[in-house]
Amino acid sequence: MGWRNRRKGNAIYWATTQLFEANNIGFLFGLGKKLDTQNTPYSIKKPDHWDLISAYTEGGAKPDAVLAEKVLNEFLENIKLSNCDYFEDVCNAILPRVPGKIEAENYEHNGFNHSYFVLDTINKSKFYRRDEPVKIHLDSKDKDQFWSEQSIELQASEWVVYRFESLTTGKYDLTLRASAATVPTELAVSINKKKVNVLVTSKEFNEIHIGIHKLKKGKNTIKIRAKSNVVKVDWIKCN
Repeated sequence: MGWRNRRKGNAIYWATTQLFEANNIGFLFGLGKKLDTQNTPYSIKKPDHWDLISAYTEGGAKPDAVLAEKVLNEFLENIKLSNCDYFEDVCNAILPRVPGKIEAENYEHNGFNHSYFVLDTINKSKFYRRDEPVKIHLDSKDKDQFWSEQSIELQASEWVVYRFESLTTGKYDLTLRASAATVPTELAVSINKKKVNVLVTSKEFNEIHIGIHKLKKGKNTIKIRAKSNVVKVDWIKCN
């Protein structure tokens, strides 16, 4: 699985978890380990000749018994947690917490004047969160990239809020990916109420370094507000 699809999976995990939590819905992430993947907390290394075993379960030729035993014994060894590949970014997306990347469309779910403010509350989003009026753009026509290629549009005075957790108090490097219809366009970014002015100087999506900021153990918030003109935000990264 490539990074793009992994990113899509993380966006889905983050969105689903925060939706469940906002609606007091309990959930269990059942697939803690899968074979040869990058979209689960732990990935089991695929044994040599595993494809022969897989093909046999689908009606293919029966593998040699000695070889099959060797492959399955290797699988039993690889399935041990200590022998798996761990993907911290997947765990952080499921919880959700940082370090990680927050897709702009995954603002929190507490409603108008709490999680977002927009001037036009009549027209709703067409592609995602269709009961809410924050403008969400589908930036790719490829359906396979739907979850990873969205952005939000904010006009002057409009804002959105993101809430997430950190396991410890520490400093994080923050980066924003954004573009503006008219340049320069100014954003006000508040990290736990500490305000930073950010200048968007490109009409194409560009990564903007916000700086290193302290996040506290437990819940944290980031608020993004457009101060002038129209701006599109793709994601914000906290590493």
